[in-house]
Amino acid sequence: MIVSCKTFISILTILFFTPILSVASDKYSLGVFPYNSARQIISIYGPVTQDLGKKAQANISLKTASNFYKFTKNLEAEIYDLALIQPFDYPNAIDKFNYTPIARLDAPLVAFYIVLEDSDIQSLEDLRGKVIAFPPPPAAISHLAKAELNSLGISPEKDVKIQYQKNHDSCLHEVLIHRASACPTDFSNIKKMGENRKNKFRVLKQTKELPHILFVGHKRVPQNILNKLKKQIISWKNNKNGKSILKKMGMPGFVSVKDSDYKVMYSLQKKQITPKRSSNSKDLSFGVFPYIPPKELAKLLAPMPKAFSRALNDKVVHFRSATSYDQFNQNITQGAYDIIFTQPFDYKSAIEYGYTPIAQSSETISAHIYVNKKSNIQTLTELKGKTIASPPRHAAVSRLFNKKIRQAGFWPGQDLIIEYKQSHLSCLKQLKYQKASACISAPGGLLAVSPGLSKNIRLLDKSQEIPGLIFMVKNQMDKKSQTILKNTIINWHKTPSGKELLNNTKLQHFIDVNKAQYDKLQLE
Repeated sequence: MIVSCKTFISILTILFFTPILSVASDKYSLGVFPYNSARQIISIYGPVTQDLGKKAQANISLKTASNFYKFTKNLEAEIYDLALIQPFDYPNAIDKFNYTPIARLDAPLVAFYIVLEDSDIQSLEDLRGKVIAFPPPPAAISHLAKAELNSLGISPEKDVKIQYQKNHDSCLHEVLIHRASACPTDFSNIKKMGENRKNKFRVLKQTKELPHILFVGHKRVPQNILNKLKKQIISWKNNKNGKSILKKMGMPGFVSVKDSDYKVMYSLQKKQITPKRSSNSKDLSFGVFPYIPPKELAKLLAPMPKAFSRALNDKVVHFRSATSYDQFNQNITQGAYDIIFTQPFDYKSAIEYGYTPIAQSSETISAHIYVNKKSNIQTLTELKGKTIASPPRHAAVSRLFNKKIRQAGFWPGQDLIIEYKQSHLSCLKQLKYQKASACISAPGGLLAVSPGLSKNIRLLDKSQEIPGLIFMVKNQMDKKSQTILKNTIINWHKTPSGKELLNNTKLQHFIDVNKAQYDKLQLE
């Protein structure tokens, strides 16, 4: 039977891009971030899975993703048992996604700007006005390469034209066919090029160094297996078979990982988002975490900044939010908002970055697990093997749900799939259109925001309760204004206009902050 190229690629997509649940302790998956094409990933890492599988006495399947964004989403959903990740994924993978480091590449990560051998370009300054092919935006090399341009006063947005490609190989190809003047890549990609092709390029410039890629393992994988794999990976540089594997990877070898090796990645992660400030420094910005899409949030909470403005003698207060929970949290660390209304898990970070609490909701928060009214699912254990829609991982209800299912003996990515959506509303839509077996959300006012989505659902189970949403203000705000805002919020339920505000925003009344409740929450 003759199989067309298109059909062959479709088969590869099914085999290697579709997340599959691990169903037995002797079956694991290795996810490799897609820095090259699927064919190359399969060719390079096939021997890796065979070698590691033999050492662990397990069947290790190879997986990747169609792009960097999808790979990161798979990490977030904890699809992979083992993974080879880039350094910019380290903070989230280790701190949020339940992975633990195994071994890192024994070489620094450096971006090399590559041009054609016969190009008349002799410095990065010569690239002004030119097209530069880049790996995908989330790639570590792309971050490094853009930082290098910025350090020389070359704006990646204005002075050059960046064209992002699917992977490093496509990036180099654009230079080879004269559609781009340069491409930033790393040394391993240069080494993997054939001699004929390699001779057509030269290195124009190299950037500063960062820690390189690393293997990580999910915490659900037994520690004795992770120890065996670590020992095997580190030993590659010392035996014939291992050296053959490393040669095909284009890498020198791997060593043990210390947390301090990747400390720099945390500070770099915080610099990725530049907060927007009010054009008038005398105005105040009111930041609200994006539990529903920002446009809908602005309409829903419109009475709040108006109320603050009246209380502060008509001082202008601008509504602000963010496109994601992570961006909102980053904006808090940068002091982007003067007043914030946020979830309890942001409390500690906000305190560290100069905010003080002034009022908390009288309504506690718990993760409510909803299913369709017609669903046959009756207990939490029946969610095994199912797809669950959830708000972003940073959301309080998502954290509470993860804790609850782990207490029930479930591991995300192995026993069930969690698909993190942009907001609570998009999560509920997944349930409505039967794209998920269950949805994680909060009760009360949030469901009242969208009665059309909530009328055909029923509660399956719920998590523990934690203290509610909280208002905080910048420490630099004068004490008189802080007191005015606090009294305004706490007394809303005592006045006709305040009651109307609470009713319109679907919120319960607010009370004095019990700091001990939030301090304790950080220890859980």
